[in-house]
Amino acid sequence: MKSIACRSSTRVVLGASAAAAILALTACGSDAPSGVVTPPVGVASAVHLVSDPGESLGGGATFDYTKANAQITVRPLGSQLSIRVVGDRIWDGFLSLPGDVRLRTGTFANLSSTPPSGAAGFRWSSQERSCASSIASVTIDSVQYAGEVLRAIDLHFEQRCDGQSGALSGTMRWRAGDAASPTGPVLPVPPALWRAPTGSTPTTGSYVYLDGDASLTPGIPLPRALVPVPGTMSVSAVGGRLAILAFDPTVTLTMSGTFQELIGQTAMQEGYYGDLRSLAESDLGTGGLDVALNASGCASLVGWFVIDHQFYFQGNLTTIDLRFELRCGGFGAPLRGQVHWAE
Repeated sequence: MKSIACRSSTRVVLGASAAAAILALTACGSDAPSGVVTPPVGVASAVHLVSDPGESLGGGATFDYTKANAQITVRPLGSQLSIRVVGDRIWDGFLSLPGDVRLRTGTFANLSSTPPSGAAGFRWSSQERSCASSIASVTIDSVQYAGEVLRAIDLHFEQRCDGQSGALSGTMRWRAGDAASPTGPVLPVPPALWRAPTGSTPTTGSYVYLDGDASLTPGIPLPRALVPVPGTMSVSAVGGRLAILAFDPTVTLTMSGTFQELIGQTAMQEGYYGDLRSLAESDLGTGGLDVALNASGCASLVGWFVIDHQFYFQGNLTTIDLRFELRCGGFGAPLRGQVHWAE
């Protein structure tokens, strides 16, 4: 795998007075300069991606996203940052700078998408095309906090997948004022979100279809459709929380999942719940989820879920169709699932 060498760069940042301030950033791994640099004012959130010829994720194309053609969501958690772009394609970014209580300016080189536990890392991925592993250099040009709340960030990166010579380069700017406060799930559901391949699930009866890395279910290969026998699958919806438990005795595999609605909603609603954390880490204002296989779950995760269809009879949930995706620690291979249950 080809590493990205440390290098120096000079960038011009315009402040509110329109005077130019020069910010010199030198790439020296995670020992980059710290501090907060005020981002330019009057700049809207946007993501710009450029893929070199032969680069696998972007296929040599250029992509531009703003509020006009995509949903751009940023979720900070201490020194971690998750990014999701839902447009003509779906992109996910995840940056972690361990040892810090919040993000800081600087250039961070040789960041792996599969870092050792506790190490800095970065991943930019596409749901439509895969990249097993990557090395990236990330520069946080400016970051602004109000107290401990992230209000703005500008960054750019260069990533190479699987040792490819071609790179994916990206620039992201985000302003909290552009982000709408969550009031409910997104409808219509973005069409590019993952779903189980046609013909891979049973045509009748309840089931749980799982797809992901083999390490998630040792000795049980994925993808696999769990077809619980009667009485070994239960679903309950209480207020804004949905709990699913399914056991397939043929392969001795149990899946348990909890999916949390946004605070303020009195019942689960159909739609897309994006950019979620585990229930232990979420403030629940935006929802959350937890999924465990054979009682083994994630200590930390980033993910989403969709309720495609549900039906209540006399106040009781009797049918639900749900999909989800999560990554343990924000970096691991995705675990994806599709659930159909009818009482």
